Amino acid sequence: MIPSSIINFALFRFPKPDFSNNYEIPPTPLPSPDFLYFPEIYNPIMLCIILALTVWIFYKLRNRKILLALIFLVILIFGFIKNGCLCPIGAIQTVSLAVASKTFPITINQIFLFLIPVIAAMFFGRIFCGAACPIGGVQDVLNYKNFRIPKPIHEFLTLIPFFYLGFAILYAALDIDFIICAQDPYVGIFRGAFTKGTIIATFIILLIGLVNARPYCKYLCPYGAILKVFSVLSRKPADIPIDKDCINCDFCKDVCPTNAIIPPSTNEKRNISMNRIKVCLAISPGIIAIGLAFGLYIGKFLLINHPDVIKYNSAQIDDPELDTVINNALQTGNIVQTASLILGLYLALVVIIKLIYLCKVRRNTTYVIDKINCVCCARCYKLCPKSQK
Repeated sequence: MIPSSIINFALFRFPKPDFSNNYEIPPTPLPSPDFLYFPEIYNPIMLCIILALTVWIFYKLRNRKILLALIFLVILIFGFIKNGCLCPIGAIQTVSLAVASKTFPITINQIFLFLIPVIAAMFFGRIFCGAACPIGGVQDVLNYKNFRIPKPIHEFLTLIPFFYLGFAILYAALDIDFIICAQDPYVGIFRGAFTKGTIIATFIILLIGLVNARPYCKYLCPYGAILKVFSVLSRKPADIPIDKDCINCDFCKDVCPTNAIIPPSTNEKRNISMNRIKVCLAISPGIIAIGLAFGLYIGKFLLINHPDVIKYNSAQIDDPELDTVINNALQTGNIVQTASLILGLYLALVVIIKLIYLCKVRRNTTYVIDKINCVCCARCYKLCPKSQK
């Protein structure tokens, strides 16, 4: 709170002016209680503290119960009290628009919120998803069963977050819409307000989350896609069991919500993997051509609905600002077409990389954790007999 001595000094130093007319001094706006107790500058600091606690609990204590307590705390503070505003997921759009438009204001705190989990992923994997994300936390605590989707369907659905990421960056960079915030199914839970579209999406994804753990994290979250890429560089990935002496009991594989537990596989031959990769490389030009064609189609759709183009189509010949309208429409058309082609190329590369990743032959003799898909929830630690011992 602001000390009363400072307020009294300010009143003495700058006394109210004495007007002879009926002028009323406007009331002084005061910061809201949320700002006083949780100012924006505290968010990056709190995020670092929560990430540090998650690392300590997950890697040192290896305790699921303590991690759940931290998850409940994050849901309470950054979910309901802060209305879900500790949001590196939504920061994707803010950073994208700030990079594309030099005039768009962005605070250093928003940049930190976006970068801190990414930097943490380079050392400890997707530690942000484990307990620091209130959206992931809600999914974790509401999950009752984990019925698995067949692997081919699961691998196909894991492409959606990367596609979602590409469209979110495109829409934000072109200043069309912030589709992540507009379509987020969990915003209504934290803020107590739903739109027609989000209330249906929230109801459906909550039902799915009861019987399939973390559906948003696996099949929708665009920030999780970014963390997947950077977790490849993680220096200290999760491991199980604690003494490296796995008994192949299969408990960890059954309980993992993201299919991140890789069972032993020593029978596949490397030449099979190389043959598959050659096939993927052979069809890559076709995939890229399809991606570019899709990008052109998306560009035409965005141009038809862009405000500058709509204004150009409705402009009159005698309009004094007709030249400006035409120049804006032409400039917008070039930018949209270029950005859409980049999006199409990006989507094609995502598909190619995914196919090559699936061709990889693993020759592990025991159960290991895939650091790309692991969300550091500690469920495997809870059931592993060796970790319990």
